[in-house]
Amino acid sequence: MVQLRLVVGDVVLVMNSDTPRGTWPLGIIVCVHPGQDSRVRVVKVQVGQTVYTRPVTALCLLECDQ
Repeated sequence: MVQLRLVVGDVVLVMNSDTPRGTWPLGIIVCVHPGQDSRVRVVKVQVGQTVYTRPVTALCLLECDQ
């Protein structure tokens, strides 16, 4: 299993179960919050002018350098 690390500047889709997949907004990670095990569990994502706090399970990474 490949472990991806979310970092500041990554481009993500912000998943929302209330809306169709084609309408999920694009966001940029502006802050990461690692847990006690040093894995990122929660991030702050900027969508337009608004910043949301979301768990990483509600995001879909679009670009990856690995």
